[in-house]
Amino acid sequence: MLISVPFISANLAHAYKSSLRPVKGLKNSRAVDKDRKAKEESVATAFASVGPCSGGIMRNSTRTHSDLHIVPPATNAGAPPFLKRIDLLTALLIIVTMAPSGCILLGSLLLQGVSSSTISKRAFTPTVKSATVIGNVADPAINRDSCGSTRVGDRVFWTCRDSQPFDSNGVPILPLWASSASWSNINADGTPDLLQYGGGGSQDPYFPYQADECNTNTAGSCADGTRYALWPDSPPLVTSTDENAVTAYTWIPITPIQPFYLVHTNHFTGFYLANAIVILIDSSFSTSDPDPATSLYKMTYSLDNSDRDALPTVSLVDENFWLYGGIPYGAYGSVVKDGTAYLFGKPSNGNIALAKVPAGSIEDKSQYQYWVNGAWTSSLPGLNDATVNIPNVSAGGQGTYYFSDFWNKWVWIGQAGISVSADYFITTADEITGPWESSVNFYTGETGTYPLGAYTLQAHPGLNSGGSTATNEIYISHTKNDAYADTALYSTPLIHIEWN
Repeated sequence: MLISVPFISANLAHAYKSSLRPVKGLKNSRAVDKDRKAKEESVATAFASVGPCSGGIMRNSTRTHSDLHIVPPATNAGAPPFLKRIDLLTALLIIVTMAPSGCILLGSLLLQGVSSSTISKRAFTPTVKSATVIGNVADPAINRDSCGSTRVGDRVFWTCRDSQPFDSNGVPILPLWASSASWSNINADGTPDLLQYGGGGSQDPYFPYQADECNTNTAGSCADGTRYALWPDSPPLVTSTDENAVTAYTWIPITPIQPFYLVHTNHFTGFYLANAIVILIDSSFSTSDPDPATSLYKMTYSLDNSDRDALPTVSLVDENFWLYGGIPYGAYGSVVKDGTAYLFGKPSNGNIALAKVPAGSIEDKSQYQYWVNGAWTSSLPGLNDATVNIPNVSAGGQGTYYFSDFWNKWVWIGQAGISVSADYFITTADEITGPWESSVNFYTGETGTYPLGAYTLQAHPGLNSGGSTATNEIYISHTKNDAYADTALYSTPLIHIEWN
């Protein structure tokens, strides 16, 4: 049976009118939330008063859509096309038999009518259904630190930090090179293979040093004991795949590490520094330049390349793409969505800033916009502009940003700001500019026995089935750092997370 106009209660009409009334004078999110709650409860009350909808699961008129879990997001962006072309009262005239399914559809349409400017999507805190340790992602010939990945064609491309070979007993030895890269495959069943390969045995840094970066050795070590640590904090950002030609970018701060404490020796057991050979006794990861310039590197690769061991060609676009004392946009994380690249930067003051640029214009700084004081601007903000900070956009440590098509949410997964444990945190948002949820610890992995036992917590959306984020899963990894034969042994445990 159809609903007639006289059957629509006064409460229902009032709820409809309220949903169209603009909200004035809202100064903060608490006021918005209060208004949203009032509107939701008004609609729910009216919903419960309409005939048979007042019975069964609709008996409690104070329930909101968050309790019922039957109503889509407030905006009708995801609604069927015909629903986008009708208003709420028209919809009431054309809906439903008075059955539970009709009540559900009616409630959905009621809340579709509530202004999207006054209702935000309900809080979302993912929980883990299952966590499975798949194994160690590794090249058996290389001891690799801090690896991140991105999908390139039908394979996975990895970039890592400090890398070194093993001796015949499996002990890491010199030389040390500051960065390396490799491939891994996707198995026939869609799961990731753990074997890394490629590069032809090269022991040169994948991201090349420049003459003013102590490039006479592969570690960036200088004669005064300092070292330029050209370490990627995030995997390459793939910006285009045009006629099988892949383009990707990485931003790396030119970070000088404080002097090593060195002892000269006649044995070949240390770094090459000029003409001296030295043993590393101790080191500090602090720096005299906490906000150095940031270099932009470009990678290109043809998917038609028949040499499966060949790595993408890497070149330096600009050694000082972001100047000394500036925000290192892109180094803290990056995502491409709908043709726009979003770049996160975290300078030494801990603020996390966001920039955006057309994905095809990464190298053109005139095309960049910056999120400052709640709006996009073409003016580059200063390092100490506190209005660039986006609250809760991460837990403070290293991690990975991506967009989940399954959740229709922006996601960050990573480590807390001050931690050497494999405690994984997650935060999500409907808009990349926020508001972001408070981060929560969703999984704890195994921490190594070395003083820095676990770090570089990463998510790997490119490892998902088909390289898609439309599935309710994610692969995560961290660097597990173990003391072994008087040195550090790195491993990269890969964990598959299935969400509830």
